[in-house]
Amino acid sequence: MGAISYKSWTWGDAKYCIFNWYGTQNTHISHYQIATNVQYITDTCWARGSSAGVFYGGIASTYGDSGLSLDGYAVSSNAKCPGT
Repeated sequence: MGAISYKSWTWGDAKYCIFNWYGTQNTHISHYQIATNVQYITDTCWARGSSAGVFYGGIASTYGDSGLSLDGYAVSSNAKCPGT
């Protein structure tokens, strides 16, 4: 990922956004790291006590191959990525 950049993917009603906020540093992130990040958000952010299984989204950090911390967000597919 380039410096000060983001990428997003949409699956059905959900969107995943990942950010590199560092101004001068690039990094790489694997599909496995992204999948693990999405799974963590999914496991921790489902609304409790809702028979409809409402998902409100969430945030979790992951790391690029250079050690940079990247912010990953899950939001509704019709929402903008936070910070964009």
